[in-house]
Amino acid sequence: MASNTTMTTIHINRMFLEAIEIALSGQARRLAKDIAAALGKPEEPLLKLIETDKMHLRVFEEGFDEDIEDIRCKYHIPFSADSKFLVCCNEPVVWVSAPWAPKDRCIHHVACKQPAKSLPVITLMHADDAQYFVDMEALFVYNEVGDIVGKYGPDENEITLFEEAAVA
Repeated sequence: MASNTTMTTIHINRMFLEAIEIALSGQARRLAKDIAAALGKPEEPLLKLIETDKMHLRVFEEGFDEDIEDIRCKYHIPFSADSKFLVCCNEPVVWVSAPWAPKDRCIHHVACKQPAKSLPVITLMHADDAQYFVDMEALFVYNEVGDIVGKYGPDENEITLFEEAAVA
């Protein structure tokens, strides 16, 4: 959408993913032992920390995951260079163990402060073979120019265009 990256779908066997998780866990344990040895400290406390901080790969496919919104970056970016709207970045989120790090950001925005909300944050929707921008807070529907052309009914999940907008 507003991102310059392209998404490629790669089908990966679950056993392969589990093998990668096991390999990463083994590498982390080896690294912890090496660090403990280099520092001349016991390795057990470090290994306990690693075991409590479990690593999991999270892979999702467009259109197949029910909870895909939960793993999308929520950082607000302009829809385009001259946009009157902000959209969520929507890149896959990363897990960062730092206590200051937000848990809903991608690698590009994990250290960024959310911009002041000077523009409406919208969701892109399609209706009648046209593209509309919906402000989920105010429930307004905008066209590409930024004019309010209708309203959104969240209960019905329906866009209702004003008559002038429907004629134009």
